[in-house]
Amino acid sequence: MNRSFRRYAVEAARAAAEKHATDIRLFEVAARSSVTDYMLLSSIESPFQMEAVCRKIEEVLEEKGLEPLRCDGTQSAVWKVLDYGGMLIHVMHVRAREFYGLDRLYGDAKKVPWQPRASRSLKH
Repeated sequence: MNRSFRRYAVEAARAAAEKHATDIRLFEVAARSSVTDYMLLSSIESPFQMEAVCRKIEEVLEEKGLEPLRCDGTQSAVWKVLDYGGMLIHVMHVRAREFYGLDRLYGDAKKVPWQPRASRSLKH
């Protein structure tokens, strides 16, 4: 397992939160998956929000020197997957997320704690 991906996965979760994705969950799945070490799930309400969330995640990770190996769902309005090798990032419409049940599939995996970035308050 590549420990550095934990840091990147936390940064991706924070980026999703900045664009108001909801129900953001980060799982360590290395013990259960031969494909990836971390799985990030987040919910969105519209195709516009999906693009904003994905774009923000890609920008933040590109600043860290990472680019996705693959992007699936580029034409989908309900589910997009960004594959960074050591982590898979799922950005899903709320109804698609409920339907496909990835939370149930990985619900017993170790949850990785993360917190949104502290908002910067303006001084008056």
